[in-house]
This record gives sequence, C-alpha cells and structure tokens, in this order.
Amino acid sequence: MATDKSAQRQMKFVQNKESAEKAMGAIDKFKCCIIPSGLQLHRLWAPVMDLLRPGSWKGTNNSCKRTVQINFPLDAGDFKTCQRKIQIALDKISSIERQTGCIHDTSNFVDANFVKRWNYITSRSQYFKAHFFSKNKQWLDVITMTSKQKDFQVIDDGDQGTRSIVFSAYSFSAGLAPCSHLLCVLLGLIFWFVEFFDFGQNRAHIRTVCKLLRDEGMEVVNVDDDKIKLPGEEGGDSEGGGEGGAILTNGLLSFSASILSISSSLTFARLIILAISFLPIVSSWLNAELCGD
Repeated sequence: MATDKSAQRQMKFVQNKESAEKAMGAIDKFKCCIIPSGLQLHRLWAPVMDLLRPGSWKGTNNSCKRTVQINFPLDAGDFKTCQRKIQIALDKISSIERQTGCIHDTSNFVDANFVKRWNYITSRSQYFKAHFFSKNKQWLDVITMTSKQKDFQVIDDGDQGTRSIVFSAYSFSAGLAPCSHLLCVLLGLIFWFVEFFDFGQNRAHIRTVCKLLRDEGMEVVNVDDDKIKLPGEEGGDSEGGGEGGAILTNGLLSFSASILSISSSLTFARLIILAISFLPIVSSWLNAELCGD
C-alpha cells in the first residue's frame, strides 16, 4: 500500500511538472514583455500579486508553513522588550546576500533579494512581512511571521527561566508568472490552476529568517522544520488530485495556451495598452501599499 501511494505521489508530481512546463512555454511567447529589473516593474506588481495570490488558489507545492519559537532569558526584559529586539533584527532582512538551506548551491537559488514590507508591534501582536524576488526574472515569494499575545510563554525554571515568543511563519509563491513581466497579473490569473514546485525556496526563506535572528544573538527553534518533505518523497507535500484533476488541469491548460497563442500575434504596443488598463483598478490601494515601505 505504501509503495502504491508513493508511486501515485510521484506520478502526480510529474504531471504537475509537465503542466507547469507547458504553461511556462506559453508565457515565454511574450518574452518581449520582460522588463529589466532596473526599471523596478517587479516592485509595482508585487503588492498586486501579494493581494491576489493566484499561485496559492490550488497549489500545495509552492508554500511552507512552520512554527518558529524564539527564546529569551527572563532577565532579558519583558515581552515588549523582547518583541522590540526581534523587530530590530528583522529590519535587517534586506541586507541578507545569501540564503540558507537551498536545495541547489547556485546563484539562482542562494542569491537573496529580500524587501521588507511590514514590521510592526501592537499591544497584542507582532507582524512581519517581506517580499523575495528571484534572481532570474524576479518571481515573487511572500514571507510572513505572526505572533499574538497567546503565543507569549514564560517557563520559570528557577534560576534559569525562559521567556519565549512563538511565531507562525508562512512563505508562499505568489504566482507562475514573474513580476518583471508586463502581463504578470494577467498571466498569473490565467494560469491559476497550474500547480508548480518552488524547489524548496519557501522553506529556505524561513530558514534564512531564522538564521538572521540567530546571528543577532537569539535562541531560535524552527519547531517542525525536520518534518519537511519535498514533493515526490515519502510523506511529501504533493498529494493527489486524481486522474480527474489531471484531466481538468490539462484541459484548462490547453484552452489557456490556445488563447495565448492567438494573443501572441498582437503587437507589442497593444500588449502595453492591455497591461496599463489594469493599473487604474488597483491604483487606490497600491498607493497605500507603496506608502508603507
């Protein structure tokens, strides 16, 4: 029985991989719409993709949820003081140059490009959010860490007590289309149903944040990190959608690819007009998001 489940898991992973490759082939028809990173188009699209998150509507292989516990000695101060220390450490995320725990030791994986979005403390909670852009075409991953008052714990062990804050850490890939693409949002929505693999990058993002906190002198426990399995492995995250799900995905993929093949005959100028037409829809809240930097 275990062998059958493993074979089904591996088959599902292969099917998802093939579907993602077909979708990327369709997206590559619009290579002319890739904008150089220096023009910062990815910074404009990132809040929109963060809000919509089409990559997480169906996919389970492109996210990572973990529990992170940060411990302090009792004499380090009250919880407000500990929260402030964590906040100051997380403010330095943009200075990270290399990631920790990547499955491949190449520049496309380990080179870090974190951008802090939010990092604030209230009387009852602490919230942190950062964007990560891949080196190649600026695909977007979003990292959040949240703790609430119920996550504050004190372990009084006599002379050596511990004050701990437990965070819920979540990292996910926003969509299949890179943020440097002029039609990023449109393509991300078109291919929402395509499950793709993040190559362990979201796991690496959380591990990298934990390392940052350790480098700042904190005791950090990535509680359930050892439970992580890659898709296709025994106990991995790639669970079946069944043969029916594969048929539905392939059908939607063929339809979307056909539409894009027709659209690829449009001129570059028309594509620009199409992309710009989406901007007024999100301009009001985008301004508020950008002001939060």
